[in-house]
Amino acid sequence: SSGINAEWPLRPGYKRCTGSDPNRNWNHTDWGKRGVSTDPCSEVYPGGKPFDQDNTAAVRDHLLGLRDAGRQIVTYVTYHSYSQLFLTPYGWTLDDHPERAHHKALGDAVVKAIKDRHGKIYINQKSAGLYPASGDSADWAEETLGLVDSYTFELRPSAEEWRIGFKLPKEQIKATGEENVSALIALIKNLKYFKDKN
Repeated sequence: SSGINAEWPLRPGYKRCTGSDPNRNWNHTDWGKRGVSTDPCSEVYPGGKPFDQDNTAAVRDHLLGLRDAGRQIVTYVTYHSYSQLFLTPYGWTLDDHPERAHHKALGDAVVKAIKDRHGKIYINQKSAGLYPASGDSADWAEETLGLVDSYTFELRPSAEEWRIGFKLPKEQIKATGEENVSALIALIKNLKYFKDKN
């Protein structure tokens, strides 16, 4: 909360901005350093400190509660829009993750499953290949929960269809869901957790 009374008149030139980008609000070794802005009115403002947003704190607390209760978490997946991408670690640096070969093979299976369902082309790449950004949830899950398999989907439309942007036509919603169910099944079948068990 900004502490600003909504009834107060604004001075000329003054902007009232609250909130932050929830995918830059996760505590990580590199928090607040890359792909962020200190301007509270920016779309990439990470917040005043990690987890100062109720939504990110609630998801963090749920995941840590599962871990602390002895529940085994084997993957973390987050869905965003848009650009038709499957993003693998890391998001904060272009350095290769030690499990880069695994991520590449799993990602290739995921994007193939999407293409096989409705013909849509998703690109499998490192998250930082889109743009390096600190404080994303997938990097937090990889670092804090120790998850090798921590991924981000960027759903339809493609980056070339930027005029549609975040307003996906309703006739594409069902197909987007269907292709991503296929993708999630492929992801689960290729998790390192299961491969290491065999």
